Amino acid sequence: MNGANAARWDGESRGHYEAWYLTLSDRASGRGFWFRYTLEAPKDRRREPVAELWGFAFAPGQPARGGKRTNPVEWPPRGVMQVGEAVLEEGHAVGQLPDLGLSWDLRWDPPATALWHIPGRLGRSRIPSTRVASPSLDVRFSGEVRIDGEAIPLAGAPGCQTHLWGRQHAARWQWGHCNGFQADGSVVAGVVVEAVSAVPLLAPGRAAPRGLPFLYAEVAGEPFACNAFPWFLRASSRVHGHRWELRGRCPVGQVRAVFEAVPAEMAQVIYEDPDGAHAWCANSEIARCALEIERGSGAIERFTSEGLAHVEFGTRTPDPDVPVLC
Repeated sequence: MNGANAARWDGESRGHYEAWYLTLSDRASGRGFWFRYTLEAPKDRRREPVAELWGFAFAPGQPARGGKRTNPVEWPPRGVMQVGEAVLEEGHAVGQLPDLGLSWDLRWDPPATALWHIPGRLGRSRIPSTRVASPSLDVRFSGEVRIDGEAIPLAGAPGCQTHLWGRQHAARWQWGHCNGFQADGSVVAGVVVEAVSAVPLLAPGRAAPRGLPFLYAEVAGEPFACNAFPWFLRASSRVHGHRWELRGRCPVGQVRAVFEAVPAEMAQVIYEDPDGAHAWCANSEIARCALEIERGSGAIERFTSEGLAHVEFGTRTPDPDVPVLC
């Protein structure tokens, strides 16, 4: 395994949060899923650390459904992370939220290498308030999700598994992923895009003037690392409502990606920082994505995904257009 899933919490320190999440989309049913295994160690030592299990299901033309449950932290955990009987392991995740009628049992093949969204020493340092890596960037999920007793079998569902940790969430952020590009009625293998852009908090209530977008794509094994130094300094990011457009360049070409979601189909959740401050995150696992790759020769490749892309928008105030689920 590539080690990017290893917990960063030492079991004792405070002022720390950590999350492992899976996002996947199923072409056969048109549904998307988002599962999170988290822990939080509040700064206030009068509050005990907690572990949480989150689960959400998305369907075209329908409101998203989902929620979470909170457990005491069991440390060290079984596997990568444990929330009660729900366990995340390398290549295997099980969990259930009985009150929501939602459960899952998923498997995938983790790759040998991980993607570090902020590469090099900067990404591994304590400078970013949140650090992020994808141990499984471009994988296919198999297994089953159950909703109210209905079994949804999964075979080759595109998605990813990511790990993040830090001291606090950003003032604003966007995240997008897609490895479910479609052609001739099937999912194209070997094409993936992953992006994150965040405006950090410099102090409580005071955001930095701007953030930096980190954009990465692969086509048939060829990387377009617009997130590497110094190329990420030349990248651009623009948000309009629930549409996010990024542009980046690297030594072998240029990348343009557009993510877009329907607010009525999204889920909004509230995150709590270790200091007690709140952030709101609006998420979709059935979003659209358009990817354009221009190589140095001038050749352009275009890929599209309808309903198999993942995107989220985070802020310090609620999104009035997206239902808050928890």
